[in-house]
Formats: sequence, C-alpha cells, structure tokens
Amino acid sequence: MPIQLVYGNDLASLVPLLAGRVRASQARDPLTPVRIVVPRRGVGTYATLALAEHAGIAANVQTVSLTRVVDDAVAAGDVRVLSREALFVHVLSLFDDTRALEAPELAAVRRYLAAGPDEDALVRKLSLARAVAGLFDEYARSRPELLDLFRRGPLGEGGEDAVWQRHLHAALFDERGVLRAGEKPRAFPLDALALAGSAARLPAEVLVFGLAPPPPQTSAILARIAQSTDVTLLATNPCREFWEDEDVAESPLLALWGRAGKVGMRALNELCGFAFETRFVEPSGRTLLAGFARATLAPAPPPTAPTPPETGDR
Repeated sequence: MPIQLVYGNDLASLVPLLAGRVRASQARDPLTPVRIVVPRRGVGTYATLALAEHAGIAANVQTVSLTRVVDDAVAAGDVRVLSREALFVHVLSLFDDTRALEAPELAAVRRYLAAGPDEDALVRKLSLARAVAGLFDEYARSRPELLDLFRRGPLGEGGEDAVWQRHLHAALFDERGVLRAGEKPRAFPLDALALAGSAARLPAEVLVFGLAPPPPQTSAILARIAQSTDVTLLATNPCREFWEDEDVAESPLLALWGRAGKVGMRALNELCGFAFETRFVEPSGRTLLAGFARATLAPAPPPTAPTPPETGDR
C-alpha cells in the first residue's frame, strides 16, 4: 500500500496535518483510540499538547512507539518483540552457564569476568550482560547487516571482538533471529514481523509523527508494514532542498547531520518513491538558533577557492 510522506522543518508545521488525520480517524470510528506513533516520549507529549491547543481538546488519542505497534501486531501470531531488558536477563543467564563460557571463542569474556577482586565479580557480570544486550539491540536498530553476518558467517573468523560477539549471538539466537530460550518466540521487531507473517494484525492505518531521519531498522519496519496497511509519515527535515543535489550535499551545515542523517533521509525518500509533500515554513526570530535554521533550510553552496594568479601577473 502507498506511503504518504510529508516533510516539515519543525513540528509545528506538521500539527495541522496531524489534527486532520486524527479527526478523520475519529469520524470513522469514534470509540477506538487514535494511535500516533512517535520516535520519543517527548515528541508524544508535544503532539498531545499541540493537538489540544489546535482543536481545543485531545481526547481518545494515544502516543506509542513503533516497537509497541509491532509487538501488538505480532502477538496475534503468538510472537513477541524482544526488549533490551529481556535480552539482558538471557545474556546474564548465559554468563552463569560455566560450560557455555568454556568455549574458546569466549576467551575475552572470561578474561573480563575474571579480572579484578572476587567481591566485584557480580558487578562485572551484570555490567557486561547489560552492555552486550544494549550492543545487540543497537545492532538490530542501526546495523542489521552485521547481525545477518553473525547468522551466516562461520564462527571463529574476524577480530577478537567479532569472534566473541558472533559466538554469543549464535548462542542466544537461531538462524531466524529468534531467541533460543523462552516459551514464546521472541525476536527484534523486524524479525518478529517476518516470523508472524500473515498472522500479524496491523491497524488500518499507521500514523507516524515527528520522525527524523530514521535508522535502517525503522525504515525496514515501515516498508514491511506498508505491504499490509496505509502508512502516513509526518517527518522533520531541516532542508527544503534535495539532499542528493551536489551543491546541497556539500553544504557544511548538512554535514553536521553526518552520514547516518543522509542515509536515513534517503531511506525515507525511497519509502514513498521520492513522491513526498512539503510543509516548510520560514524560521522567525533573530536568535542564533533561528539564523542557523534559516541557513539550513536553504543552504548556500560552499565558497569556491579563488583562482590563483597566472605566472607574471602582479
């Protein structure tokens, strides 16, 4: 199904569209809460307050994360989304398995857990388990290709960090990305959607507000959801120009967003086939922040170096 993408250079420029979508959903089904997907809790608070200010009231509206939407959808297929906290428990359980830790690939892990005084052993174990859980969760969000390599590649290759990380991942997950332990299948959101397949029960529309250039997992999840339901993305974009244009791409202001920002923006454009709408507004005010926003909205090309004088010129 089509994805509607609308860019604005600040959240306020997207609120009227958000309010219109909420009104249309409530007109179709007044009793069902309208869910607004937000990237962070702070954006959800802003959306609720902005809707109340725009319409006079924000009733029967919920702000949720994309992970929550996926978790609710795959629950119909008896699958659950794996949280970082749940993964921490399973990593800690693996560290308590003496036989599992004897694997040659985990020599670096054993060295860390054995370093320091014995009275601090539990602290080191908890610290490392939390770090590993966070690492794999971040890989799923931003570097899914690395987890694919962990599943496909033979164990024991690469640097020492790659070796123990790959071995731990193989001990925790099967080739589908499903956690080996537990009664119900658990996986990171994208793998959970693939595992649930047609059993996933998605809402009639997924409305996303305040999305900035997303990590790869978010783009992939939205693309998969769009195969079954309508998706509307109200996203922030600091620049009204096309980021891929040569003059714009070389702007030192856009360079501050880094490679991840540019890759995320390209992924958003690809989701809708580059057929997006815009709601850009000219930033007002005389503050330094307003000046930066104006300069980023329409970035000037970098200055060209002066032409050196020819030999003999004075």
